[in-house]
This record gives sequence, C-alpha cells and structure tokens, in this order.
Amino acid sequence: MASSVYVETSIISYYTARPSQDIVTAARQTLTQDWWEDARQRFDLYVSVLVVEEAKAGGAEAAQRRLAAISELPILEINGAAEELGTRLMDEGAIPSTKAE
Repeated sequence: MASSVYVETSIISYYTARPSQDIVTAARQTLTQDWWEDARQRFDLYVSVLVVEEAKAGGAEAAQRRLAAISELPILEINGAAEELGTRLMDEGAIPSTKAE
C-alpha cells in the first residue's frame, strides 16, 4: 500500500506556475515539478476542499492550470483533526510564506 501525502496549495502553485526569472523560485519550481511527476506514481495524493478553493483564486489561466493538476486527486473534507493539524503546521512554520505565480 502506498503512503498518503496531503498536497497543499503552494505545491500546486509551484508545479503549475509560469517559469520564474528568480533563481530561487525557479529552483523551487523545478524541484516541485520533479517531485510531482515522481510522487504521482509512488504516493496516494490528496487535497482538501480548502486547497481546491485556493487553487480557484487568482488569474483565470493560472487557476485553470492549478485545477487541472488536482482534478483527479481525492478531496478531503475538513474536520476537527484537520483543523488542528493545519494550525500546528502554520504555527511551526511548515508551510512556506512565499507564493508561486
């Protein structure tokens, strides 16, 4: 059985973003794109309803790319345990503060 991985919005954004001219962002994009191609084969990937809502935001073209990338992933509903985990991840700085375009 494959391990499960919750994919949050920054992963989707880096995966689908237009190539950046910033070397750090470009490196993150490349790493994310490589990980995504490998992870889809090795893990059971999941998103939440919040990720879907965040993926819809922004420019129409970018939103369409993000939604297409997650279109076949199972969507998890939000419950108390998920809210607690999200709070811990944000409090501990596990979620990046930068955004990919």
